[in-house]
Amino acid sequence: MLKKSIITTCLLLSSLTYATAQTTMCFKQNHADLVTIENAKLDGGECASQKSSNDMKKEGWTIADIKMTPSASGTDFIYLFKKETSLENVSEEVLMDKLYKKIETEKAAKEEAAKEALFTANKQAGEKLFASKCVICHGQKGELKAKGVSRPINELDHNEFQAAIRDYNVGNKEGTMAILMAPYANMMDYNDIKNVYTYLKSINE
Repeated sequence: MLKKSIITTCLLLSSLTYATAQTTMCFKQNHADLVTIENAKLDGGECASQKSSNDMKKEGWTIADIKMTPSASGTDFIYLFKKETSLENVSEEVLMDKLYKKIETEKAAKEEAAKEALFTANKQAGEKLFASKCVICHGQKGELKAKGVSRPINELDHNEFQAAIRDYNVGNKEGTMAILMAPYANMMDYNDIKNVYTYLKSINE
C-alpha cells in the first residue's frame, strides 16, 4: 500500500509545471545506508529508477525537500526536486489555454467517473429487485411472456416499461396479470423502475 501511494503521488507531482519551476518527486524504500543514499538510484518521477540524487543535481535539479521515515529494514526516502524553467517565450495566453484544457479534461474525467458509478449503483439495485420480485415470471433476462400472456419486458423501451408499471398502479390493466402484478407494481417507485430497466438493458445488450 505504501509503494502504491508513493507512486501515485509521484505521477501526480511529476506532471506539474509552474510558472517558474518544474517539480518531480522520487523515492527510495528500505535503504540501509545513509552514507550511500546520494548515489542510490531513485524510483518514481523523473528519476525512474535510473537516476540518483547526484544525477538529478547534475541535470539542474535542486532538492526542495526530503522526507525520511524509518522502516523495518532501513529508511524510506522521499525527495522533492525542483528545476527552474524559462517561460520567456511562452505567452500568458498560451499558459492560460493549457491550464483551461487541463481543468476541462480533469472535469470531464470526474463527470464520466461519477456517471459510471451511478450506472453501476442503479444496475446493482435493479438486479437485486429483479431477482427477488420479477425473475420467476419474467425469466432470467426478462425474455419470458409472464404467464404466457404479457409481452417480454426485455423488449420494452424505457417509456413503455414505465407505462406498463404505471398502468398496473392506476388500474388500467384488467385480468389475471393485473391481479398478479398490482402488488409488485405498487411497491415500485420511479427509481425502482429505472433501476430494473437499467439492469435489464445491461444484460440484454
